[in-house]
Amino acid sequence: MNQAKINIGQLNIRLRGLSSQTAQGMTSGLGSEILSHLAEQSLLSGRLDQVDAGQLAVTSATASELRRVVARQIALAVAARTGNMGLGS
Repeated sequence: MNQAKINIGQLNIRLRGLSSQTAQGMTSGLGSEILSHLAEQSLLSGRLDQVDAGQLAVTSATASELRRVVARQIALAVAARTGNMGLGS
């Protein structure tokens, strides 16, 4: 059985203009969502010291939509750092 281990030592997300309820809902399950995006590209091994996922401007979205967008942005940044740019749209 193959096992993947991802250790995220620190994740900084700055949220502006969101209610605390939406922000809390967005972060709930974020790790699983990131893992799902990484698993799609077999990016479940290796070590990266730091990844900057950039900024997102989202004008209106539900917590689950925000979670999906943020997780995808993080996975794309990891893919870029590892040279695996095959993450689908």
